[in-house]
Amino acid sequence: MPTDKPLLGHYLYQKFEMSSEEVEAHMKFVNRELEKIANVYYKKHKKSPKRETVIAVAFSPLPIPRHRIVEAEDKRMILDYKTGYSLADDKKEFPSIFDNEFLFGIKTTERVLIGRVYKRYKWNNADIIGVIQILALCSKDDRRVVLASGIHDFLLEYKYELYKQWKEDLSIEEFRWITSDTFRWIIQSQGMGPLKSRFMSNVMDCFQKHCQKRKWDIEIESED
Repeated sequence: MPTDKPLLGHYLYQKFEMSSEEVEAHMKFVNRELEKIANVYYKKHKKSPKRETVIAVAFSPLPIPRHRIVEAEDKRMILDYKTGYSLADDKKEFPSIFDNEFLFGIKTTERVLIGRVYKRYKWNNADIIGVIQILALCSKDDRRVVLASGIHDFLLEYKYELYKQWKEDLSIEEFRWITSDTFRWIIQSQGMGPLKSRFMSNVMDCFQKHCQKRKWDIEIESED
């Protein structure tokens, strides 16, 4: 759970700006929202799904995602003089950014996970393979995908830190699945159809499971 202690590692913790009092207030709001959304789910679904499923995602405050526009002067603003990497390059590589710090909560049929995203976290939208875009009839810039891709990318980029925070509650396999199912829940809440949402999340989970297997050796890394 996010507190005023550096649970996500010193480097990541330095990026946070909220006070412990603010974090506590937002955490309470997130937990209340998760319960409200979960109650709606259980009213509609009398039987629990066979597999652990994300049934609620909540934020406090609401995330403010923004598309980064490349300006003419950005090419002259060099971020890395050794490589010549400019602000324009950075915006092209990471076209989306969160303009605020916020807490997020993920409630599944088995557990509740709380995390925290720092202000100005940037990402490259969803790394969706071309064939998935074609079959799902959407692009990586689709408004229904942007928020979900930001949360999904954050979960993947900081999975080592988050797993150290959450590992008493879940296994690596469960964590990997939850990242993909969270993506499904968010895009569905943004207006994507249930079949298309499930298809996209299943393909993403399959990619993580089989093509990114080494990157999920978190338990081995955490013991070193």
